[in-house]
Amino acid sequence: MLDDLPIAGALFEHAAGNHFLDHDTEELYGKMELVRGLLVHITGPDAMARLPSRIAEARFGHPGIAITIAARDGTVLSATGPAQVVKHLLSIGGTMRVPMITWSNADRTYRIVANRLALGIPGSAPVTVAIALDITDDQVFMTEFKEALWFGLAFAMLVMAVLG
Repeated sequence: MLDDLPIAGALFEHAAGNHFLDHDTEELYGKMELVRGLLVHITGPDAMARLPSRIAEARFGHPGIAITIAARDGTVLSATGPAQVVKHLLSIGGTMRVPMITWSNADRTYRIVANRLALGIPGSAPVTVAIALDITDDQVFMTEFKEALWFGLAFAMLVMAVLG
């Protein structure tokens, strides 16, 4: 019985970590699809001028998300979020597609995805969309969760050993 507690603890810790990863993946790729939907409706300069406000609307209720959209030549078409995050998103913007990566800056940690997406303007070059999700609070929770889990398991093993 005592041998099973560390295994159960490790499995529980792994499941909790996967829960956050799955949530982050769904959030990031969901936002990428939302931006894709906005971009296909850009058919001219007027729609392009409204892009920043449409992206701001897409972020509503999600302050931990930064979204940067840049043209092939590096011209920023829209950028929302903390300046350092936007700068980092622009630095990875030259790549064709970035699978989900983790990046830390100062005391914050982000999961990031990037992709090239088409505009609704026939013959136009695709733009680079990079999206970052602040996962700092999730990481703090997981650290505290792990400490409580392993302390509780150690205490339970000690009590069981004493009682046994």
